[in-house]
Amino acid sequence: MENMNPGNPPSMENNPYGYNMKNTAALPNVTTALVLAILSVFLCCCYGVPGLITSIVALFLANNALKLNRQNPEEYRRSDVSNAGVARIIAIIGIVLSSLGTLYFIVYVILLIVNPEMANRNNDVLRDIFD
Repeated sequence: MENMNPGNPPSMENNPYGYNMKNTAALPNVTTALVLAILSVFLCCCYGVPGLITSIVALFLANNALKLNRQNPEEYRRSDVSNAGVARIIAIIGIVLSSLGTLYFIVYVILLIVNPEMANRNNDVLRDIFD
């Protein structure tokens, strides 16, 4: 009951989070990995390729950040480690969605090559919609 006075902050020895907060550093590239992972989910609709590229880069950055944390876990902030894990999961989801988008685009192009009439029908439908 040493810190019952609300004006005194808790001492570092009695840290409620269980780790030393003044010596923790930020994991490098965690924010970049998280932004790229989220962006990859949105870019999966752009024929799949941009989303695939950004999700692979995000996965690489998140895995490197997690590897750094495994080497010295007391050095980095837990929130950054958590964000790196979230970025890794979202990047994997982005890879799956972008791969499906890329596969759909490839199949669609192959179908257009095999059946050129389909392109004419699609153009007629689009012309009817936008006219």
